[in-house]
Amino acid sequence: MILVFDSYAWTEFFMGTEVDEKVKEFLLSVDIIYTPSPVLLEIVNKYLREGFF
Repeated sequence: MILVFDSYAWTEFFMGTEVDEKVKEFLLSVDIIYTPSPVLLEIVNKYLREGFF
């Protein structure tokens, strides 16, 4: 199975929220995960604004 992850899913995964368990299930059950470039930019922008880096 191929899955496309958006910024919401990655943010939940990185932050370890309640949704994190569901995201982990998806990560373990798929063969290929795609994340579009604009999604990666959204994630970087979010963490730069929040002072994570």
